[in-house]
Amino acid sequence: MQVKHLNARATVRQAIRAGLFTSAGIVGLLAGASALRAEPGVCETTGDLTLFACDTSIAARAESGETSLTVTGANLTNGNINYNPNSAANGPLDMALTVTDSVVNSTDYGGLNIYSGNSGGTNVQVTLGEDVSITSSAGYGGIWVRNEIAGDVDITSGANLTVSGTETGGISATTNAGFVHIGNSGDITVLETPNAADFTQRGIYADGGFGNTEPGEVTVTNSGTVNAQAAGIRTVNYSGLSKIENSGTVTSVNNQALIAWTPNGEVVIVNNAQGDVSSQSGPAIQGASQIGDITVTNQGQATGTVGITAIAGFDEQEPGSGTLTATAGSGVYARTPEGDVTLINSGQLSSTASGLDLDSANGTVAITNSGTIGGVDGIVTNAAATTIVNSGTISGTDGGAAIVMGSGDVTLELHAGSTIEGLVRDSAPESGTNALVLGGGTDASFDAGSIGAQAQYRDFETFLKTGESNWMLTGEGSTGWTVEEGTLTAGSDTAFGVGQAYVVNGGTVDGGSHSVSLGSLNGSEGGTVATAGAVTITEDATSSYAGAFSGTGTIEMAGAGTLSLTGASADFSGTLAITNGTTQITGSQTAAQVTVGGAESAQLNILSGGSLESDTASIGMSGTTGSVTITGAGAEWVNGGGIQIGRDPGSSGSLTITEGGAFETVQGGLYMGAGGAITVSGEGSALRIGTLHPELPADWVSADGWFSADEGSITITDGGLLDADGSYIGGGGEGTATMVVSGTETVWSNGLSLYIGGTGNGTIGHGDVTVSGGATVTSYTSALGVDTGSTGTLTLTGEGTTYTVLARDGFAGNMRVGYSGTGTATVSDGALLAATALIDVASQEGSSGTLIIENGGQVSGESMRIGGAETAVGSVSVDGTGSTLQIGSRRIGVGVSGEGTLMVSNGGSASSDGAIIGWEATGKGTATVTGAGSEWANDGTLYVGNVGEGTLNIAEGGRVTSTDGYVGTVAGSKGTVDISGTD
Repeated sequence: MQVKHLNARATVRQAIRAGLFTSAGIVGLLAGASALRAEPGVCETTGDLTLFACDTSIAARAESGETSLTVTGANLTNGNINYNPNSAANGPLDMALTVTDSVVNSTDYGGLNIYSGNSGGTNVQVTLGEDVSITSSAGYGGIWVRNEIAGDVDITSGANLTVSGTETGGISATTNAGFVHIGNSGDITVLETPNAADFTQRGIYADGGFGNTEPGEVTVTNSGTVNAQAAGIRTVNYSGLSKIENSGTVTSVNNQALIAWTPNGEVVIVNNAQGDVSSQSGPAIQGASQIGDITVTNQGQATGTVGITAIAGFDEQEPGSGTLTATAGSGVYARTPEGDVTLINSGQLSSTASGLDLDSANGTVAITNSGTIGGVDGIVTNAAATTIVNSGTISGTDGGAAIVMGSGDVTLELHAGSTIEGLVRDSAPESGTNALVLGGGTDASFDAGSIGAQAQYRDFETFLKTGESNWMLTGEGSTGWTVEEGTLTAGSDTAFGVGQAYVVNGGTVDGGSHSVSLGSLNGSEGGTVATAGAVTITEDATSSYAGAFSGTGTIEMAGAGTLSLTGASADFSGTLAITNGTTQITGSQTAAQVTVGGAESAQLNILSGGSLESDTASIGMSGTTGSVTITGAGAEWVNGGGIQIGRDPGSSGSLTITEGGAFETVQGGLYMGAGGAITVSGEGSALRIGTLHPELPADWVSADGWFSADEGSITITDGGLLDADGSYIGGGGEGTATMVVSGTETVWSNGLSLYIGGTGNGTIGHGDVTVSGGATVTSYTSALGVDTGSTGTLTLTGEGTTYTVLARDGFAGNMRVGYSGTGTATVSDGALLAATALIDVASQEGSSGTLIIENGGQVSGESMRIGGAETAVGSVSVDGTGSTLQIGSRRIGVGVSGEGTLMVSNGGSASSDGAIIGWEATGKGTATVTGAGSEWANDGTLYVGNVGEGTLNIAEGGRVTSTDGYVGTVAGSKGTVDISGTD
């Protein structure tokens, strides 16, 4: 590489001589030229110009201003063309030389020579036609232009040049302060000359910008053929763009085919599709910039003795140095201490060692290959951060590697069509980070099994998917991937590896129809995980995923860690299965089915602002443990169908709703078994069952969903809401379903019936419900101990606690305590049980019912039956001051067809519109009013032994009143009234 010292012009001139004339040589050339004779018609001039000769040689001098010399039809068999300015002329000067249809054969100097030392500067324009032939065998080459002071040089040549000599070159153009452009479409041949001088033997040489105050351009455009001993084409620009664009054929025997250099600017080298450049012992293409970027584009063919090498961190050169020691034989060689290096190849680069030598000490290297790159080691990198994008072929020959990565960070990006023949390995694995990228816009496939310490692709730490393409992984993977764009698809169950970390930031990970495993799932910028089979996430730490799920398969959270889902999923219609660890939803998720339950524990948390939509759901399946917590404002789970909680054998499941969270089924019930637990707590927290229709269901058939807890526990507290079309508490099962409803503003609302113990369908169940602390319960029918063998217990306690059995079309508003089974209701401490119609205690045959009103409890209804059927046993007690039983416009029947007991004691009170004790023939009733302040007031008739057997006991100051009364009403009936004690 040529060197110029920016601070020493004399040294620069010596370094770039390359066969140039000295000032003394120019003077000698023109000495005595005034005696030569001109040939009109061969030489034409314009402007202030002196023509010294136009016969065996042509010599002219520009005197001032703009001048031109046109040479046509010259045949200089032993001469040359010399056109120079008068050194004493006042510049600037503009000189134009045009040569056509001419033959020049020079045996002493260059074939065409222009030298200017004019202090005002000289702009030179040279044009040579395709019909020009120049041969130079003794000296300074075919075309030589030197601007010693300043000015631009523009050469356009279609001429055929054949040159030889110790200081020769094909075309040489230099200027001190100015810019150079050379366009060549002719053939240039530099013949081998023994003992040639340094910096000579070049095909085309362009040099400028040394004294520039503003950056400019030095460019060579070639579409011809250049065969040189030294550099084929060389450009040097000391300030600005140094560029070569080649569409022809360029060869070099000893140096580079194409070389562009600048100490302070940009290097651009383009080898077009028609271009064919080669070097027998040096780089085919070389670019160098001390401060600036290098871009090399190869669409043609470039051949050297080394493949592709990207080396950074080379020794810093002496300031102003124009030569860097090259790695001999590179196919393409480019270096810059400051700036970036870019190579684009769509042609062929081949070598007997490596093929590209691209270098930046403080910048980056970028290689884009859609052609062919080959060498013993196809590509070698070192300390520079290097990116290789390949859609062509990169190969290592003779046992070499396709790519050898060095100490710098390396990114290898594969596009569709990529072929890597040979190993990809790191020569310094302890340094740098290497990334393998699957990218581009066209779909392709990649063998995941080709990655690994003993596989083809070695020593990579990062694996990325970019671009809009869909890459299918085949084989058996052993790495995780970060997917930023496009799709990464599994082509086998093992393609994604086992326990590998995946990051999805905008792209799609598609498991296809396979069962694949992800060791972890992260991503903060969206994206999708898709499956038509199964994707199992075995997260053991903590991760967060902002993307979506899609497809019809199963997404399983199987790790012991925590996975936070912060994104939005609208298109997933498969199964979301949480089988281990904790899954947290703060975004919005959808699924056809949700299951929560694992061998140890599985937790689903829907947090503030998070939402989940599903069709069906299960918490705690057979032999598993699962928990769901919905907490915080806006946290919501909407399930289109039914949900089962802890219902299967050996299962444990819990649903907790707090701090404004909500769960609802749209058209389906909630079904809970012995392993289930439900908690709804806090203002705004809600559990809604059956919400499809806003209006109340007309009947049981049209109900949208029932709250059905066969066993397990339910807690509704502190302002929580349970709203269902109907409820079964202890509908069926050997154990007891227990329920606590507590706190002011706590509401349990039923659009149909509330059954505690049994379902009315013959099942045996056991339910125990306590309502306290000012909570409110409503339903349109109620029964405790619904089925034979079932037990139902209801406790209402505390001031403000109310249970109201309402009436509407089809529902009279009856309250039954012991319908076919055993029922017990206790109302105390200011609580209220209000039935719109009948209060039925022990309704059906064999039933048992107990109603206890104590400590200020209140019960009201339109009518009451105690022991309503044969073999039924019912009991009602009203005990204590403030405890009241109020029956409206209908009677109280005590022992209607079965056995009934009414006890009013210790200041309790009962009132009715009349009463019958021992109603039917099989009825046996006993009413007792005892204790001071105890009272039973009847606004109608009191029958004691109507048809059956009746007993009325009034004792210890108790009081009974009625408007009329009968004892033993009909024949065969038995009535007894016993009054005892003091008033």
